[in-house]
Amino acid sequence: MKLCALCDMEITRYNDTKEHVIPNAIGGRKKVKGFICKSCNSKSGAEWDSDLANKLHPFSLCFRIQREKGEVPAQSFNTTGGEEYILNADGSKSLLKPVYSEQKYENGVKISIKARSDKERKKMLKGVIRKYSQIYPDHHIENAKHTSKVTI
Repeated sequence: MKLCALCDMEITRYNDTKEHVIPNAIGGRKKVKGFICKSCNSKSGAEWDSDLANKLHPFSLCFRIQREKGEVPAQSFNTTGGEEYILNADGSKSLLKPVYSEQKYENGVKISIKARSDKERKKMLKGVIRKYSQIYPDHHIENAKHTSKVTI
C-alpha cells in the first residue's frame, strides 16, 4: 500500500498522479507515480511549484530552459544603471523602451539614444533634428545605422 508523502492518504489508481520531480515550469521532465495524491499535487503545484518557478525564472531564461508545455514568458530587469531590459526565452535581451538623454555643456549638447531598432532610432533622431535645427540631418541619420549613440 502506497501513501501520499504529504497527507498520508492511500494512493489508488483513482487519485494517483504523475508528479514532476523538478517542476515543469523550470524544465522538469522526469515524473514519478505513487508519490502524492491528486489533491496534494494540485495544491503543491499552485503553491510551492509556482513560487519556486517564479524565483528560478530568471535562471530558466538565462539557460534557455524549455518547458514541457506552455510558453516561457519574457521577464523585465533593471540594471544598476537604471536601464530596463527584457530577457527573452531565447536568451536574447532587448530594451524595454528606448532611452534618450541630453547633457548640456557650455559649447553644446551631448545626446545619447538607445533604441530597439534602426527604425526607432531614426524616428528619435528626426525628433532631435526638429529640436536642434542647426544639425545637418542626413549625416546623423546615416550614422544611426551604425551606432546606437550619436554625440552632438
